Amino acid sequence: MQKQQFRKYMLQLRASYSEEERKVLSEKASKLFLQMPFYRQSKKIALFASFRQEMDTWAIIDASLRDRKSVYLPRIHKKRMYFFPVLSISDLTMNSMGIMEPPFQKDDYARSDLDLILVPGLAFGTDGSRLGYGGGYYDRFLKTQSRALKLGFGFSFQKFDSVPANDYDYGIDAFLSDEGLQIFNTSSIMFR
Repeated sequence: MQKQQFRKYMLQLRASYSEEERKVLSEKASKLFLQMPFYRQSKKIALFASFRQEMDTWAIIDASLRDRKSVYLPRIHKKRMYFFPVLSISDLTMNSMGIMEPPFQKDDYARSDLDLILVPGLAFGTDGSRLGYGGGYYDRFLKTQSRALKLGFGFSFQKFDSVPANDYDYGIDAFLSDEGLQIFNTSSIMFR
């Protein structure tokens, strides 16, 4: 199946789950995430503000702020994705696509010193592949983050043996879902 067809299939599959089903699965995955040693050891973490039918990340964002982590969320600026610091959820504003994002701060964004990056996607392969939404924003960003643990975060029904990927697609080190953690790259700094 081609990427576009697979994206369409995954959007329909995700939408077929009720809001209540997604809420229960999100709560389970969020609790697992917050118990993981790599979360407790991380100081600087990049998260994403979930929207539409994505795995809900708001409990993770809130807990990370309470735990005094340095939290960064993405914002698209001039066709490039940057991760800006967030001190409070109240600092976020909704963009034109309905995604909550931090304010633009010219020189204050995450560079290559993140410990952990929570990565969204439509589908994740057990070979470390990831199918995103098609903009390439995360692929370009992840390539600049050799040190950080790149953790795919989604529902268990989003996991496959492999997903359609090209040479320029950037993979993940592990995948966390409502069913638990699966590690693909044990050489990541957080698994040493």
